Amino acid sequence: MYSNVLIALSVLFFFSCSGKREEKVLDMEDLTPHSTKETKTSDEKKDSISFPIFNLIVADSCGIHIQDYSEVKDPMFPDRFMPTRKLKVTLNSSETSVFYGQWTYPDSLKTMNAFFNWLDCFGPECSSFKYAEEANMQKDGLLFFINDTSMAYLSSKSKLNPEDWQCYLQRIYGVEQWDLVILQQPRKKSVWMKYDAIPGKKKKQFLPLK
Repeated sequence: MYSNVLIALSVLFFFSCSGKREEKVLDMEDLTPHSTKETKTSDEKKDSISFPIFNLIVADSCGIHIQDYSEVKDPMFPDRFMPTRKLKVTLNSSETSVFYGQWTYPDSLKTMNAFFNWLDCFGPECSSFKYAEEANMQKDGLLFFINDTSMAYLSSKSKLNPEDWQCYLQRIYGVEQWDLVILQQPRKKSVWMKYDAIPGKKKKQFLPLK
């Protein structure tokens, strides 16, 4: 009888230990999905960082030497007109900084509406300028590129080279023709142009608007 009691206790002890081991395995399985989820999140963050907002390599190939950039979150006047895409960054080099903004709209009507409304209230003092008016629109230099669906605006205390920026926009977005280009160097008056080919010639260049 004594031996039967020992056998019964041994069986109970065996199942008790087995139950504990099963509980430990279940606990580890419960933790595994959390670890996998965190890994995916980290990968997604790395993927998002790998797509640059501004392409430094393409810019450098066009003669625009930028060391780093930061995204601008502050609202601007063109943001009010429901762009389908917008980009606002400050570009920094060893010599100067450049603000670069680009807004894309669904059609030419909305693009022109945004641009002409901006002309009516331009800058921190909400100054009004006429179309093709040669004027000092702001203290810093500025550069506009406008076509049917896109408007790019640059501002800098240093001189801006329209050829370099036309090169960048063409390589990044595939846009070569611009219906309107406005160039104003620091403390100078604006010059209104278009980027197109002279009749009978294939090579495109900056031409007077008038």
